[in-house]
Amino acid sequence: MKPIGYSYLNKHYRLLLPKLGVDVYQGSNADVEGFQQYGASKRKIIPHHKKMIDSPYEQMNIAIKYQGIRLHFFAAMFKLINIEEFTQFILNKPNSKYNRVLWFLYEWITDKKLDIPDLTTGNYIQLFEDKYYYTIENGNKNKRTRVINNAIGTREFCPTVRKTPQIKKIAGINVYDTAWAEIQKLGDALSADIIGRSINYLYTKETKSSTEIEREQIKADIHH
Repeated sequence: MKPIGYSYLNKHYRLLLPKLGVDVYQGSNADVEGFQQYGASKRKIIPHHKKMIDSPYEQMNIAIKYQGIRLHFFAAMFKLINIEEFTQFILNKPNSKYNRVLWFLYEWITDKKLDIPDLTTGNYIQLFEDKYYYTIENGNKNKRTRVINNAIGTREFCPTVRKTPQIKKIAGINVYDTAWAEIQKLGDALSADIIGRSINYLYTKETKSSTEIEREQIKADIHH
């Protein structure tokens, strides 16, 4: 089996980044797509008849297709790529969905512009597919690449939250109703008087701590 996608890129660029939850490999004897357990990790197996080009830029597209956008990988790779080769790769198919995503990601993450003319035709595509990710409702349209940036962060800090079964289950829970139900279980033991005294105690303690810190600062200033 040969690694493809992020597994390929991790090795090609010697990134030494932590393995993802699922690595993708192409099986020489696999006829159908499936999963295999490999030690403590899991592998997604791609059939041998699917064409996989041995090129880091093609593998970036494959990575996005099979494993989604992993920003920490691209932030690391964009520091190592050959800009001329990468630019030519995009220019070969500038209207391709995955090429447009790569193009946008490079300029967004690095804050540098590639030597590629703006697109003037074609529908806008989402950066993160909201079927698989939590995204902002109305993203910013990038006219140059015709990509809608619906990421939930900025280039400086951008977490990505995938809609896994576990997270979708948690997302369906009404936190306020759950908290209220838990409080009701305490019954009469949690009276308004007890809550009031607890709040007063915590407020007094916090005020005292703040005052002591201020006194220490004043003493330090006097000694200096």
